[in-house]
Amino acid sequence: RWDRKYVAKLLAISSRTSNIAVIAKFIPEADIPLFLNSADYLLFNFSDILTSAGVALALSYKKKIITPSMGCLQELSGNACIKFETGNNKALKNILLRL
Repeated sequence: RWDRKYVAKLLAISSRTSNIAVIAKFIPEADIPLFLNSADYLLFNFSDILTSAGVALALSYKKKIITPSMGCLQELSGNACIKFETGNNKALKNILLRL
């Protein structure tokens, strides 16, 4: 299920920079390694993070992740995980600008 307004907002934001790519389409399973290996960081900022297995997949590829501090994600630690408080857009923006 796509939130078209959210995707439009992400596309508008990403159009102002050359180092962020938003791919607003279904990614076939065979292409997932290509995308994961291409990324420096993976941002998880959506409502079904805990049920998507995306964080576990990203960590299995040894990728750095940016995720809200919620549920079992609060227990993640180390340099591979950058956390922000849920709903704190200013903190998330500062993290992204710093990176």
